[in-house]
Amino acid sequence: MKNAALVGWSCLVVVATLTGCGSSSPPKKSNAPATASAACVQLHAASAARSARCLGGALADWQAYAASQDDCTAYDRHIAEGKVEYRPEGFDACVAGYEVPCDRVLDYCFYEILHGLVPDGQHCQDTEVCGTVSACFALSSTGNATGELCGEICVRAGQENEACGLYCGGAVPCVTEIPLCQSPLVCANGVCVKPKAAGDSCGGGDPVACATFLSCSADPADPQSTGTCQAHTAGGSCRSDQDCIGTEFCLQGTCAARRAVGASCADAPTGCVPWTACDAGGVCVAAGRPDFPCAPFPGVPEFMTCAVGTCFDTLCVANATPGQTCGAAACAVGSACDPASGTCVTCPP
Repeated sequence: MKNAALVGWSCLVVVATLTGCGSSSPPKKSNAPATASAACVQLHAASAARSARCLGGALADWQAYAASQDDCTAYDRHIAEGKVEYRPEGFDACVAGYEVPCDRVLDYCFYEILHGLVPDGQHCQDTEVCGTVSACFALSSTGNATGELCGEICVRAGQENEACGLYCGGAVPCVTEIPLCQSPLVCANGVCVKPKAAGDSCGGGDPVACATFLSCSADPADPQSTGTCQAHTAGGSCRSDQDCIGTEFCLQGTCAARRAVGASCADAPTGCVPWTACDAGGVCVAAGRPDFPCAPFPGVPEFMTCAVGTCFDTLCVANATPGQTCGAAACAVGSACDPASGTCVTCPP
């Protein structure tokens, strides 16, 4: 989402410049690259650096994960197709936004600068062409659609005071089985609402959750227990990994530093750094790449994923490209598995 304060401040600067008011100093030179693809690469680098700083793990793994989420090389083509607009004026502020403290929720500036123009409900080949808060999604995975080959469309999550779910361009969700809301909203009683802030009461059956980077002090074992939303602190007390800052995990009631590759994790199966996993021998091992074990996603250890490729059972498998066999591997973005031939086929733009 656009940072309203920043936009307002920028407008005042423009007005002052045009009317001759204020300082006569020349405007600051923008560092925005000339092309959308180059902007994507630099924003990915800023995002990866933040993730490594705030969550731990190798920078190279976070760079690979960022690259797997957006195909930077596709942006210039999408601009030529009229499906993406490059808005370089916000580039410097967006890069700076990745340097804020780790307990700040980021906005959607990446997708404001590389702004998709395909409306929700319309066909998409990849997420790059969808709007600021939308993504390219195959509804057939929910069982609610026809399962049409290459049937991905742009969808968004619920906005404030809307029903939780996925929206396909209409005023009501097209999918309610996935009760999503746009960050930082939370789903409460089927409606997207603002989360609780630090110091707010929580627990006791209150359906509204604490905001990201906050935990409720209520006893989760007692549904009647109440507490307050509290910020995570390094080395603080905890009941689960979600009560700790990103570089720590919960060990016997206290947040402790995550363990690197080669360290023992027999007493802490969720305690390894991001993009590693605790193996059967109780040791943190490299994970998240093809032919390596799937890795627990940082902060959500029950969700196994890959920085590169797709998680099948417990192993990361490289995505198949058009013409390659699918089934044992997911098709790469922009292609789909044709059940008739058993191979990946390129989806239309």
